[in-house]
Amino acid sequence: MPHSRPAAVAGMFYPDNAEQLTQHIDDLLSSVPPHDEHNLGPSALIVPHAGTIYSGPIAASAYTTLVGSQDRYRAVVLFGPSHRVPFSGMAVPEASTFEIPGATLFIDTDLFQRASSFQGVIASDKPHQLEHSLEVQLPFLWTIFGSIPILPIAVGHPNQAQLAKVIDALWTDDILLVISTDLSHYLVQSEANEVDRRTADAIGTLDPSQLSTEHACGIKALSAFLHTARLRNARIVELDLRTSADTAGTPERVVGYGAWSIYL
Repeated sequence: MPHSRPAAVAGMFYPDNAEQLTQHIDDLLSSVPPHDEHNLGPSALIVPHAGTIYSGPIAASAYTTLVGSQDRYRAVVLFGPSHRVPFSGMAVPEASTFEIPGATLFIDTDLFQRASSFQGVIASDKPHQLEHSLEVQLPFLWTIFGSIPILPIAVGHPNQAQLAKVIDALWTDDILLVISTDLSHYLVQSEANEVDRRTADAIGTLDPSQLSTEHACGIKALSAFLHTARLRNARIVELDLRTSADTAGTPERVVGYGAWSIYL
């Protein structure tokens, strides 16, 4: 039976009041300074996924690149790590909709069927039930697009070749791909800046061989995506690179955040 996946981290990672959430996301997007990059319509984004008071300004720098080119996208496919439920492979949700305060986003049935046909992909609500790495992207997507169809894919411990095949198959001209990952975790600010700069350099050259779980929590999808983007001769633009100490945290124990737009 069709059912909905209710918001799990509203009130913790972002406001749980619809009007406050709308204002909050609008404020984040409007606070982004103009980009030097003037190309509209990125094919993919790499964005962070912490509470929006921490990583929201960095994520907003990526989502603002979509403004003015919304009509080119038919749907959005999101890949994010499963933080709470360990499993092999990738999981598409059994739920037909995802809820956030004041909005409902519908799962794209065609993309669901295509993804489900690949080895290593299961249909399961369990990895999605409490997962924040995908949910925190939805208020941005709703604000930018309104009711665009989505397909959130939770990434467990997949075969990397299988994951790359799924990314390659779903990443078409009319699909926006969103890769959700934070960078270094719980270092002091100065060390995090050094580590994240090296990570950003590897991302900027589409070189996943230089990356490990120490560099990014969403390393599985990030690495497979960079491999695919390199094969497609993609161009990548670094938009923001900061830590939680730069937004709302303390410098003694920070998490790194970065945002990139990718063009084919």
